[in-house]
Amino acid sequence: IFHKAARGKTEAAKKELYDLVVTCAKNKDFANAERLRERIYEIDPMALTEIIRSGEIIEKEKTGAVSPNQLETWAGLLEKLDSVEFSAIYHELEEQNFSSEEIIVRQGEKNDKLFFINQGSVKISYNKDGREIFVSTMNRGQIVGENFFDASFWTVTLTALTPVNISILEWDSFHRWQEEYPGLESKLRSFYNQCNNTRTLLEKKGLDRRQSERIRLSRKIQVQLIDQNNKPIGRGFRGELADISQGGLSFLIRISKKENTRLLLGRTMRITIPIGGDPGHLQLTGLAIGVQPFELLESDFSVHIRFPELLDKQALQEILG
Repeated sequence: IFHKAARGKTEAAKKELYDLVVTCAKNKDFANAERLRERIYEIDPMALTEIIRSGEIIEKEKTGAVSPNQLETWAGLLEKLDSVEFSAIYHELEEQNFSSEEIIVRQGEKNDKLFFINQGSVKISYNKDGREIFVSTMNRGQIVGENFFDASFWTVTLTALTPVNISILEWDSFHRWQEEYPGLESKLRSFYNQCNNTRTLLEKKGLDRRQSERIRLSRKIQVQLIDQNNKPIGRGFRGELADISQGGLSFLIRISKKENTRLLLGRTMRITIPIGGDPGHLQLTGLAIGVQPFELLESDFSVHIRFPELLDKQALQEILG
């Protein structure tokens, strides 16, 4: 086809590409249909009729590929999204079945998928000192994914209560759509918040991550990523301490691109905190277990660090002054 276009047979090449787009769309091969549609633009950027018409055919086939049962299941989500946005998500999903009592995600995992429950019930539980504590259940038509919108380790375990059918959205797949549908993430997050109150329930049950009392403390700190041999990785950076406890701390940093927050998750960091007296600073090491938005307009994020063992009270007092 491209040889034809190179020899000046642009119209014939466009028609062949257009026909291929239609064939792929009707066969539900939407990835190739989209790819070939972009090739029409490469051959002739002014081929607006073919570009627009092929786009309409792809969207029509996508919409028709959604079963009535799925439309009923996700009626609540469809109230937030328009049909094109829903279709874009729907065709990135991968279905998976889980047997009763099968674990879907374990507490502490770094899993950045979003789970759409098509059928069945899922149990949310929290493990504390080897004891499983029930938190809540989620059912058909709800979504769950602790590490999807914000970089974070899972604080809970998901287990199938009954045989469950789930559609899974990979974060990388969703991220590709951000530019084309700029409002999609906020709409999806709004629906997520509407049907997911896990964080509130954990706090009510006293199961939130930091068991020790948090003390608010503002101070400039130096942060250095380190490897398993305690050797520095790259250059260090400055941050602003936000709070500290015996179990961990959080600090604020500015990150221009939100997707880069995931690069910090699971990293071991050495934090240098200035203190009074000799030697003038204290170094603490911990694991980054979460990166949350703080002031999005300013691109500020809070990084949450867990210490490998409880900080002794004397060291904490030195920091507090």
